[in-house]
Amino acid sequence: LVVRGATALHQPRDTTPMVSLAFEGMCAVVAEDVVEDHDRAAFNPSDPDLALELMNTHLLGFPPGTEQHERNEDMLLRYFTALTASPVCAAPDAFGVALRSETPECGLSMTDEDALRDLWTMACQSPSMTGVGQ
Repeated sequence: LVVRGATALHQPRDTTPMVSLAFEGMCAVVAEDVVEDHDRAAFNPSDPDLALELMNTHLLGFPPGTEQHERNEDMLLRYFTALTASPVCAAPDAFGVALRSETPECGLSMTDEDALRDLWTMACQSPSMTGVGQ
């Protein structure tokens, strides 16, 4: 049963592939500026745990202590760990296994900075950022 106003509506602002590509491009460009290795950077790769927490709380908007925050915190950490793990996975299936593992045997061997930029780009395109509704 859905009652008007009882749930937050999140739907894509526009469903065309061109809009999706535009959002991806914009988010990737912004990632270059917000994920940097210097003292004043909000998402500093020298402290990836803080950067992931800031993404979860402030970019995606999941309040600490909520189930969504905890679930998303786990997902962001697993992605970050798999993106930075070495050696490079030999097959897409192996990377899928790495994403589900707390200590992956392989990954994509990205730097912390590139992995955070990749995660920023993904989070920036989330429905809570690009959707219509509340």
